[in-house]
Amino acid sequence: MRAFLFLFFTIILVGCDPYYSLSFSAKNETQTPIFIKFKGHPDSTIQIAPKMEYLFNIQHGIGFAKEKYRKGTYQDWFQDNSMIVTIVSENAVKKVKKGKWKYHGGYINGKATYHIRN
Repeated sequence: MRAFLFLFFTIILVGCDPYYSLSFSAKNETQTPIFIKFKGHPDSTIQIAPKMEYLFNIQHGIGFAKEKYRKGTYQDWFQDNSMIVTIVSENAVKKVKKGKWKYHGGYINGKATYHIRN
């Protein structure tokens, strides 16, 4: 009976999806400070210094972090709902359009980072 219970619980644990952890961040890979502004949110301006990273959110759930990253709509949402600018001179700013999402980590724990370049 003990062997049956041990085998039963082993099969249940192996068959379950793991508890994943996935963080979302932006990394400034330029030489100047950048500012991220989210549309529709008046007080949402975020400043990221050169070579620094800003963590937006950490998401937890059942499944695999790498699959969640691949299926995620946050990539499109970030592009459609945010504006990235840098200060060119005392009275001028410029939009930063070069950037790419990249996944770092394994299948269960990972980090989705938007690398911003000039």
